[in-house]
Amino acid sequence: MEEKELDALLERYLAGTASEREKAIIEAWFAEVNDKPFILNPAQLIPSAQKMLEEIARKTNYTQKKRNIFHLITTWKIAASVLLSLFAYFAFLWVQQKNQPISNKTNTKYFSYHTTPGQKAKLTLPDSSIIWLNGNSSIRYSKNLTDTVREIFLDKGEAFFAVKEEIQRPFIVHTMYIDTKVLGTSFNIRALDYEGNYVLSVSTGAVQVKERKGKERILGNYTAGKQLSYAVLNQIYHEKQVKVSDFIAWKEQVLVFRDASFLEVKQQLEDWYNIKITFTRHQPKNIAFTATFKNESLHTVLQALSKINPFTYTINDKEVLIKH
Repeated sequence: MEEKELDALLERYLAGTASEREKAIIEAWFAEVNDKPFILNPAQLIPSAQKMLEEIARKTNYTQKKRNIFHLITTWKIAASVLLSLFAYFAFLWVQQKNQPISNKTNTKYFSYHTTPGQKAKLTLPDSSIIWLNGNSSIRYSKNLTDTVREIFLDKGEAFFAVKEEIQRPFIVHTMYIDTKVLGTSFNIRALDYEGNYVLSVSTGAVQVKERKGKERILGNYTAGKQLSYAVLNQIYHEKQVKVSDFIAWKEQVLVFRDASFLEVKQQLEDWYNIKITFTRHQPKNIAFTATFKNESLHTVLQALSKINPFTYTINDKEVLIKH
């Protein structure tokens, strides 16, 4: 993500017009700085900015012109454009760090792992549970995973979990809005999909799902073959029976679309091939794609999809232009 894009994203966030996915990006950045989630209140902008920048400066060893920056922030006459630029700069550094190839980073509390678009990773936890991490995803777990509760934080993207059964030590996966609690099972979670939904697909066993914010309801217990979709925007959720293999095929490098909208196709292709897709006019609606691909090139996939619902495309390095 370019610095100017982050600047625009921050403006949308503060204006209250950002999408749920964009809000999640900003809040994940701030949460990492503060080690806890929060919602930025525009009325608290100046003190929040000071605290954020002090923390970022400390954690990134940023010292150049530090006094001048803090002096500007504590001055009530600071221009909003300057503040946004500062946020964009530090957010840019954070996103750049997050977009490095998969890495094992540690701090005083967590081990964390990150993948870039197009990458996949398989992680084995100290309890022998296994996590498959999809591209463009971030996960972390406590260094105290050996304690009475095993807690995992899926901060971004998608992961499949094969959990070792330990009745006395529950396994909990936290996302920004939903907690998923299991004893021993396997399941797939997409923290925020293309529509701003939390999506859980259970492969084996059973899980219990609970809200983290809002009403903090227990949404129910879900067994093998069930899928829960939770809309972050309005807290509405529903479940359905699904072919779970479709939702975990990515572990085997298989790309699956089942009645997928153009928006869903766009997001999956961007995460899968590390590209940026742009539509020349408008994003087509009321169009669905059903197809399966294994180890195919981007050109082959686009060519096949264009035969299902006609469109033309141009590939220029990491940029794809689609005309419908």
